[in-house]
Amino acid sequence: MNPSSSQLIGVGTFNVPNGAVNPGIANNQPQSRPTVDQFVQNASRFDNNRNDLLDEDELAKIGTAVLAELDALASKAAKGKQTSRRRSRRKRASKSKEPTREEQMESFGKRCLHFDRDKDKSLDEEETKRMASALLRSPG
Repeated sequence: MNPSSSQLIGVGTFNVPNGAVNPGIANNQPQSRPTVDQFVQNASRFDNNRNDLLDEDELAKIGTAVLAELDALASKAAKGKQTSRRRSRRKRASKSKEPTREEQMESFGKRCLHFDRDKDKSLDEEETKRMASALLRSPG
């Protein structure tokens, strides 16, 4: 099962109850982030074994979906920018290499487990709500 990433953090396309496209998106209006409960409901689609817990691998898949939404937003923003001249980008000198996508997702899964109060290496609904609340408060 490969769940869609839409609605996790509010970057994807929301559908209105009748299935039509949200008119705010169609008119290029900014969309608000989902509530914690909406995030938890959408994140539950990644619970592949249907045990009502999100383990580290499932959390990493949620991280992949969140990152995909952020990439889509950045891509959309880049397409919307119109400049009169091209600017060359210089890479910043860095002493450390950029983490791979896999390393980022592994780190996301491990960081999410900081909200695992009962230390069972998975998040139940209440723990997922705390994690979602922290994620949705993050600047984005």
